[in-house]
Amino acid sequence: MAGKVAVMSSHSRESKFCIIGAGVSGLAAAKNFKQQGIPFDCIERENDIAGLWNVANGIGRVYKTTHMVSSKEFTWFEDFPMPEDYPLFPGHALAVEYLRRYAEHFGILDAIEFGKSVERVTRRDDGWEVKVSGEAVPRRYGGIIMASGHHEIPRMPDIPGRFYGEMLHSKDYEGPEQLRGKRVLVIGAGNSGGDIAVDAAHHAESIVHSMRRGYYFVPRFMFGFPVDDVIDFVEMLRLPRWLRQRMYAFGHWLAVGPNERFGMQKPEHQILDTHPTVNSELPALIAEGRMTVKPDVSEFAGSRVRFSDGSEVEVDMVVCATGYETHFPFIERSAIMGEDGRTKL
Repeated sequence: MAGKVAVMSSHSRESKFCIIGAGVSGLAAAKNFKQQGIPFDCIERENDIAGLWNVANGIGRVYKTTHMVSSKEFTWFEDFPMPEDYPLFPGHALAVEYLRRYAEHFGILDAIEFGKSVERVTRRDDGWEVKVSGEAVPRRYGGIIMASGHHEIPRMPDIPGRFYGEMLHSKDYEGPEQLRGKRVLVIGAGNSGGDIAVDAAHHAESIVHSMRRGYYFVPRFMFGFPVDDVIDFVEMLRLPRWLRQRMYAFGHWLAVGPNERFGMQKPEHQILDTHPTVNSELPALIAEGRMTVKPDVSEFAGSRVRFSDGSEVEVDMVVCATGYETHFPFIERSAIMGEDGRTKL
């Protein structure tokens, strides 16, 4: 269950670390610090672990139909396998259960301070100063682990015109009942966009999926094996990159076929040059006529939506699966982000 984590430390008389967040990365950091005997505090603003996987948390970003896009063998921590009775692609409830078992097994639950927010992190010459909610005096640390994630501030598309129907970001999508009986437009073709579009094909009155470019939709299984098993096997062969790319492209062509067959744009990049969208159902639903594909949205006009190819549709709901802004409100952006928007790791 890999996650990105920003680590900032300095040589200081303060040897303790502060781990901000108790999601996947925060739990892994806490477990490893405990095993190495490194003192730490773990601060979690919610009242439970598991971050975006936990629907009970305010930052939960999963919906009722969410399942992992990687198989359990490629998702579990190497020193704590998932139970044998877990399916190959567990849902969000099992993900939370697994993380809880992990935290209990390694004895880190008691080290987490729930219900506390980090209000400010300041760099000092000899370490870091952390202001925690409800505490008058800032804490001092020798290093900071920022494991608070970035799925909080939605990135909404800037589209001319005005839409009179219901518009929401994928972070506010909870399940298929929101789509029932509605004409739905989904903007964005990442994993969330693909999942929600599939839900809409099964439950909405109609679904239009707007994709601004060509995407590779990778099935969960290829040749009877989880797709990450296939990729891992090819990588182990240590073949030249150009040959591996051709093997992946040929495998995708056999399993799915060319995008043009489904009315989708041809990707301008090589497969796996960018993060693929893992979705086994979407191409079939398009082929069955249960989902319509359109290019980029160019304008809203009341309940009508115009696309870059000049076509129009009328919809009741727009779901924007358009990602998130990288935002850490408790620390100056220059302390962790470069001018290119990437974290300084």
